[in-house]
Amino acid sequence: AHINPTLLKTSAITNGGRNELQTKSENLKNLVCSMGFNEIITYSFVSEKEIKDFSLEGYGDYVKILNPLSEDVAIMRVSLIPSIVRTVAYNVNRKNNDGRIFELAKVYNAISGAELPKETTKLSLAVFGECEDFYSLKGVVEEILKVFSFGADVKFVVANEKFMHPTRSANVIVNGINLGVLGQLHPTLSNLYGIDKPVYVAEICFDELIKTFNDKVVYSHISKFPNIERDLAVLVDENIEYSEIYSVIKQNGGEFLKDVVLFDIYQGDQVASGKKSMAFNLNFVSVDRTLSVEEIDYAIKNILDALSLKIGAVLR
Repeated sequence: AHINPTLLKTSAITNGGRNELQTKSENLKNLVCSMGFNEIITYSFVSEKEIKDFSLEGYGDYVKILNPLSEDVAIMRVSLIPSIVRTVAYNVNRKNNDGRIFELAKVYNAISGAELPKETTKLSLAVFGECEDFYSLKGVVEEILKVFSFGADVKFVVANEKFMHPTRSANVIVNGINLGVLGQLHPTLSNLYGIDKPVYVAEICFDELIKTFNDKVVYSHISKFPNIERDLAVLVDENIEYSEIYSVIKQNGGEFLKDVVLFDIYQGDQVASGKKSMAFNLNFVSVDRTLSVEEIDYAIKNILDALSLKIGAVLR
């Protein structure tokens, strides 16, 4: 007799496809590839020497392999940076003198008393070559945050990672959370790995990054009315960071302030010792009318008063 076809009684039929996490991972990879990057896949194992070379002891307890094939693969990595730097060195030493590479992979931390380690997904980026510098890599990170974390509060503050250049690196702070670091690899490490040119690297915690993802699409009218631009140059202490001034301007510029762009930093004979001049272009616009000179003057006054009160800035 023929077997009568029936539906599964204890299971549900689901559509095939990627889940939400897989979709976000693929979208991120596609965006990074669109900016000229090639994806790499490296081993999850590193040597204890690399942990010490990159001063990664503060990255948590690491997992040791009980029976490693060699000392070079004796530890499960706690950071993607050694792996991507090793890949850059491999390419540079074979006359691939410029490139952009990235990896989206897991790192591992031992948990006391637990059988399995903690797994964290991170994104690493590296750029090298004549056309690359700190700002080209920073622009890549900014584009990622612009696309996936639209509307988030993003700041770049001075970093203190030992494997980074002391004055050319920054932590990436999103909504008050440190997502990672970007900047120039410390020259000592570049020399150690036989890299004869500056290398710029970044490591971002993907697990924290996806918490800031904003899938909401917002449309706004393009104004029919003219923009009004004002340039503003202020004197501040030389240790004041751009992000501090930018935040004060945005918070006190009023509803019509659209864009704030830093276009000049000056330190020299015309500025007192310990001070620097920072010049900003402010762009004001309304979607329903032409703004008056009085409205712009009022906004500029509010900005200057706030800068003076909170930062000690003086109009130059």
